[in-house]
Amino acid sequence: EPFLKRQIHDKNAAQNQSGMICSGEQTVVFYHFVKEDLSKIQAIIACLEENTQGFISLSNLGFNFFENNNYNKNNLFIKDSNSWAYKENINQKKILYIIGGGHCALALSRQMALLNDFYIHLLDNRDDLNTFRENTFAHQKTVLNFETISEVIPSGNNVFVVIMSFGYRSDAQILRGLFGKQLAYIGMLGSQIKIEKMFSDFENEGYDKTFLSKIRAPIGLISHTRTPEEIAVSIAAQLIAESYKNT
Repeated sequence: EPFLKRQIHDKNAAQNQSGMICSGEQTVVFYHFVKEDLSKIQAIIACLEENTQGFISLSNLGFNFFENNNYNKNNLFIKDSNSWAYKENINQKKILYIIGGGHCALALSRQMALLNDFYIHLLDNRDDLNTFRENTFAHQKTVLNFETISEVIPSGNNVFVVIMSFGYRSDAQILRGLFGKQLAYIGMLGSQIKIEKMFSDFENEGYDKTFLSKIRAPIGLISHTRTPEEIAVSIAAQLIAESYKNT
């Protein structure tokens, strides 16, 4: 039968001591799968591979999986050791759009793929770019005209955008297409001088200053990064920090 095991990481606890002293605690659910569960497990695998959504329901009464559905949030309810339920959303990944497929995008895709918490969509307007072709870390790659960027990137509180295209003109074109979008994060690679000039031009054209103030530029937590790998770590750190703000 399914059962729970509570572990308290404190040697002063009256019971359920784990033997560790880090002061946290956890509850572990033990569930023995049976042959009848195989179709549900296969459905979960398909959900993960196809980037669709669903949620697991696990309780003292059994195990189930609901496709194309969302539960409000991951939750463990315990009435007692004989009455409990756990529900977890599957594939509620954040979506990271990396616009520009150069060396920095390749390094960032590699870094973000390690986290396994983002669905990475790489975009560029050049189909003959070596670093774009060699990028096996992105889950999806699209070649497009940047004039259509607004049709590809939706608004959403799980949508993160990193702009690192070929240069000033393409970056400005991309930003124009994203104005008015409600995004969890938007950042742009570039020097302070380039960004000040671009933002000044946008303000003179009458673009909303509120949107401009939300753009992380220059992008990343660490200044004076030099190599693509250093830049990737700096941006990844900022993306992680931003992704936890609404949790």
